Amino acid sequence: MGRSQELSEFQRGTVIGCHLCNKSSREISSLLNIPQSTVSSIITKWKRLGTTATQPRSGRPSKVTERGQRMLKRIVQRGRRLSAQSIATELQTSCDLQISPSTFIRVTSLRNGKLTAAQIRDQINATQSSSSRPISRTIVKRRLRQSGLHGQIAARKPLLRRGNKQKRFTDGHVCFWLIKCFIKYLITMM
Repeated sequence: MGRSQELSEFQRGTVIGCHLCNKSSREISSLLNIPQSTVSSIITKWKRLGTTATQPRSGRPSKVTERGQRMLKRIVQRGRRLSAQSIATELQTSCDLQISPSTFIRVTSLRNGKLTAAQIRDQINATQSSSSRPISRTIVKRRLRQSGLHGQIAARKPLLRRGNKQKRFTDGHVCFWLIKCFIKYLITMM
């Protein structure tokens, strides 16, 4: 079952308004078609904090600061084919951070698609200790997709022999110059 959607500010205000009109939690629940536990949690939160606004959630702080993020982008721009280990060590020395190679996988929006997911996985697994869980190819692909990188297949080039290539070039070349010369001729005649 998916997560339920958060109530809007208006709905929470309606719950508080009903509470101020001396309605019980059960009456508010049936009136607004909201679970009774949700109604009671909204009321207790309002009594405790004085507001029904969504509070900022605490999450694990990012290991990479904004400065480190910019540094990481510069490192990746400089050497797009660097291995995960070399980028991680360069970032650690320049910013005095302890970052695992998997940390910067989500900052790969500037990294081109030269490495496959399996190659990235192998690089990261080689740098991690044996006690930690290895990163699978699926995880690497998921992180790359989240950062906006999707797998693409190069367009097939026509397999032409040397003679056909020469014919293609001369035909296009002649056609282009004929049109250009004709336009120049028309301009001079006017």
